[in-house]
Amino acid sequence: MNLEEFMSVLIWDYMWGLPMVVLILATGLYITVRTGFFQFRGFGTAMKHAFRSIFGKEEADKALAAAKALFGAGGQDENMPTTVLTEADFTDGAIGIMDLMVKTGLAPSKSEARRLIQGGGVVAGEEKVTDVNQKFSADAIRQGLVLRKGKKVFHKVML
Repeated sequence: MNLEEFMSVLIWDYMWGLPMVVLILATGLYITVRTGFFQFRGFGTAMKHAFRSIFGKEEADKALAAAKALFGAGGQDENMPTTVLTEADFTDGAIGIMDLMVKTGLAPSKSEARRLIQGGGVVAGEEKVTDVNQKFSADAIRQGLVLRKGKKVFHKVML
């Protein structure tokens, strides 16, 4: 192979081959992320197949059912993480929101629960919690109370 053929192979096969494909894919990914718009319609199907190949069919189907229950229409809560409280968890028939968040694991400490509440990131039932001293009665918990931290973390509390 002479120098001219070598340079031709180097430029056309290696420089315009894999590096160009990587550049095109990276550009598409960058545009997708920056615009927040997935550029193909079958994204959900592709992700479902990817999860099935990585985690197995049963785990992928279980995760899909939980996601549909939480974020889909209807708001089913059968797959939602649940904490069952006892009467000993209540003081004078009520429990504070910060204690409730620590017991459910939504916050690792009361100070973190306080920060989340003050930042407006906690919803109990359908109402945003704004008071760090808010208390819930045993009757309210007995009916089933859904706590939400942020936009996507749900937890059901029962008695």
